Amino acid sequence: MRILIVDDETLARDRLRRMLESDGRHEIIGDVGTGLEALRISEDLRPDLFFARY
Repeated sequence: MRILIVDDETLARDRLRRMLESDGRHEIIGDVGTGLEALRISEDLRPDLFFARY
């Protein structure tokens, strides 16, 4: 599953990336700080899932 992480806190994004990558079943294709950034790059990256915390 291709995942894009969206969170305004860098530490939270890093922690979530480590958790998701640790099981080896997920591909983290990027992480961004805002929903607007996520929308801008999602057309190119084509994620299956957005992980967002707001």
